[in-house]
Amino acid sequence: MGQKTMRAVVMHEFGGPENLRLEEVPAPEASALRQREVLIKVRAVGVCYHDIINRSGNLPRTKLPSILGHEIAGEVVAIGPGVQDFRVGDRVATIQRVHCGRCDLCRRGRTTLCKEGVFFGEEIPGGYAEYVVSEEQGLARVPHGIALEEASICACTIGTAIHVARTRGGVQLDETVLITGASGGVGLHAIQICRLIGARVLAVTSSPQKEARLKEAGADEVIATPSLKFAEAARRLTAGRGVDVVLEITGARSVPSSHASCRCRRRRGPTNSCTTAP
Repeated sequence: MGQKTMRAVVMHEFGGPENLRLEEVPAPEASALRQREVLIKVRAVGVCYHDIINRSGNLPRTKLPSILGHEIAGEVVAIGPGVQDFRVGDRVATIQRVHCGRCDLCRRGRTTLCKEGVFFGEEIPGGYAEYVVSEEQGLARVPHGIALEEASICACTIGTAIHVARTRGGVQLDETVLITGASGGVGLHAIQICRLIGARVLAVTSSPQKEARLKEAGADEVIATPSLKFAEAARRLTAGRGVDVVLEITGARSVPSSHASCRCRRRRGPTNSCTTAP
């Protein structure tokens, strides 16, 4: 009896989306699972900007051919002999990468910074497929009541927004927060998180067509500027005081945005940086 196959979107060369091809590839076998490995039937997978960067060839650890996709949610269909935390039928989602659990960062609870771990779509096959294998430390159980489509982006898109707003930015009730790159996945969730905290949100976008969507997400004010020169508008909207916190999501790739972020802060206000790419 031949090996079972599955459908997967495979990248054979770096470049544009035309290099992604739907193919039949060998499916992972339950009988071949190693000690702590879990076999997952993929039900939802997010398309992250990280995937676009990966496709362009800018992530050196990616091995070709590659199956992209690290925002994964699905159901456990088989477990390895040493798996302790999951059972067949559990609903699970990946937590961005499979950390090693042994290095100093992992022992201190900073697993998202682990340099020894592996990343879906780079060193190991990702979720643009019907099945994926992960070691159990790379997974979290999804509570009933949360759709798998929503769970798939919790660790990456939503988790990044929570980290930058609460842990790095320390956003507080009644503060004014300016968010650049607000119309992206992290930005849209950062808007909602800051509003839940009770902050006033100024959302920056380079596209005037996205203003309504940002308002719908909860932004109090939208600054639409293709040039990303928004400091003057931010000061005007804060009666010259400046904003308390800047969540700089466009990152170092956008020099005009970084300069404007510095200029629109209140005196001695914090600047916090969040980028959607490593």
